[in-house]
Amino acid sequence: MKAATILVVEDESIVASDLQNRLINMGYSVPTTSPSGEDALRKAKLLAPDLVLMDIRLKGEMDGVEAAEQMRDLFDVPCIYLTAYTDDDTLRRAKITEPYGYIVKPFEERELHTAIEMALSRHKTEQKLKEKEQWLRAIVPNLQDAVIVTSGKGVVVSMNPAAELLTGWSQADADGKDVKAVFNVSSIGSDSQVESPATEILAHAVSAKVEKRLCLMTKGGGSVSVDCRAVPVHGDKANLKGIALIFRQSEECK
Repeated sequence: MKAATILVVEDESIVASDLQNRLINMGYSVPTTSPSGEDALRKAKLLAPDLVLMDIRLKGEMDGVEAAEQMRDLFDVPCIYLTAYTDDDTLRRAKITEPYGYIVKPFEERELHTAIEMALSRHKTEQKLKEKEQWLRAIVPNLQDAVIVTSGKGVVVSMNPAAELLTGWSQADADGKDVKAVFNVSSIGSDSQVESPATEILAHAVSAKVEKRLCLMTKGGGSVSVDCRAVPVHGDKANLKGIALIFRQSEECK
């Protein structure tokens, strides 16, 4: 496995060199160190490091907090702060940049090694989640089936163009609405509103998908028969995180 590349940002040259050697002995790749935030950003662009160890107090116009914020925004590089300062104002500013760790000097090598491994693992997991989200954003809008996604409380959080077309609701209008208002359904051949597959899962804690043929009442007052299925999405400890409601037109309601 390729060693993780770490960029050390520390304006005290002796401290920076010592930290570089300690990290190399731990098995990491540390090709260089940087004495300032401005220099760190230039080197990060060239090296594309896996992680940055950032001293908060740096010489120059840009301190470590500003540099870490730009590292995150420009290169999506995780940062761990190394600092001797633990005052409330410093901590408050540091938290805004969403650091992957905060180690107070002096520190033990084991503490540093653990923080680095945890940060690398967390960032890798977050990258995988982002990739999945990007795939979903690319795929869902182009599905022929209509898709409405709700929260665990039955509130609409997203819908694709096919769902907008069938329901008559736009994403902007449906966002935050109860799914029963957007996916307003009745039994075929009846005007009486019935429980949709989504609300059935919510109301009765159904763990499996629910499939039905129903008459969908559109926002404009029309109606269309749809074959639909609702699939529960569970998080950790089997908690219901949301519901994917998938449907397509079958025939006109009668």
